[in-house]
Amino acid sequence: CTLGLFRPTIYLSQGLIRQLPAAAISAITAHEHAHVQRRDNLWLILLRASCLFWIRRNKLFDDIELAHDQSCDRAAADFLGDYLTVAETLVQCRRLGNSPPLAASFLRNHLALRVQAILHSDDSTISPVRVLCMATLLLLTVATLVPLLHYAIELLWSLRE
Repeated sequence: CTLGLFRPTIYLSQGLIRQLPAAAISAITAHEHAHVQRRDNLWLILLRASCLFWIRRNKLFDDIELAHDQSCDRAAADFLGDYLTVAETLVQCRRLGNSPPLAASFLRNHLALRVQAILHSDDSTISPVRVLCMATLLLLTVATLVPLLHYAIELLWSLRE
C-alpha cells in the first residue's frame, strides 16, 4: 500500500513478498509507484473534502478509486511492458485473499473491471484530475445559481403582493 499525502511511501508486507513471484512484486511496486507519482492519496483527500455533502458520494468515491487503480494498473503495465503480468498479479492477489492483509490493499475491489481494462487497455477511463475539476465546476455552478434563484424567488414573491 501507499501511505502519506506529501511524501507517500510504499509498504509491502514480508508475507506478500514471500507468497508472490518476483514479476508480481514488480507489478505491485510499479502500480504503487504510479500512485505516488500521481499523488493519488492527496487527490482523494481533497476530493473527499470537497464532496463532503455530496448525496451519492460513496458511489462517486468508489468510481474514482476504480479509475485511479485502472490508471495505475495501466502505468504499471506500460512500465513493465507486459499487460498480462499485471492482470495475472491482480488474480493472484485475489487468490491470496487476505492471507497477507496488505494484498487486499493492492486489489481493493473491482477485480473483473480492472483485469478487463488491463487486457483491453483502452483509454475509456476518465482522469481523476478531470473528475475533480468537473466536481469543482459543478459545485461552483450550484453555489452561483443558488443566490440567483433565491433573488428571483424573492422578486416574484414581492411582485405577488
